[in-house]
Amino acid sequence: MSRTVAIKRCALFLAVLACLGSCDFFRGWRKSPAQDIEPADTLAVISPYDSLIRVWADTLEWDWRLLAALIEKESKFNPQAVSPSGAQGLMQLLPRTASHYGCTDPSDPEQNIRAGVRLLLVLEDRYRDLAANRDELTKFTLAAYNAGSGHIQDCINHARHLGLDASFWQNVASAIPSMQNDSVLALDHIKHGEFYGRETISFVKQILATFNRYREL
Repeated sequence: MSRTVAIKRCALFLAVLACLGSCDFFRGWRKSPAQDIEPADTLAVISPYDSLIRVWADTLEWDWRLLAALIEKESKFNPQAVSPSGAQGLMQLLPRTASHYGCTDPSDPEQNIRAGVRLLLVLEDRYRDLAANRDELTKFTLAAYNAGSGHIQDCINHARHLGLDASFWQNVASAIPSMQNDSVLALDHIKHGEFYGRETISFVKQILATFNRYREL
């Protein structure tokens, strides 16, 4: 084979490859680099309601897995769940609270999550100027979601009374065991009565632990 013929054949081969590369049919067989790379959290499947949770977590500016951890703690992802106190649905809203935030059917997952997120937004605003940082804001918000903002405000007031930095949830939580003492309940800054707060302390810890577990999926 002459050198000229070899060069012509090589050029023809390269031309064929270029043609195949531009052909739509063959392009469909090739994966782009972007197809091989996905954010790790998009691979996680936590519940049947992940798509709804992602949408409403964006409204909160939360990692969606944190909102999922709250819902798991409240209802185990059961939209028909009803607590002994009458709280209903995925986010365990009391009927009056659900109605206040526009939820007419607490067993409807979208309505229930939407109303729960609206409540969380209100609670976040309440503690935004208090909390030392974003993580602490989340803890105060979760605590108030569980116990109500009135009891949490009493605990904040009492932590300050004790000389503690109330911008950190741990300091406020350390004041909770004394919130059952008559001597404390008699103080002017306690407005909402006796508070058994161990459940609330556990509630915050469990949700954050579940969130960390979800992040490893």
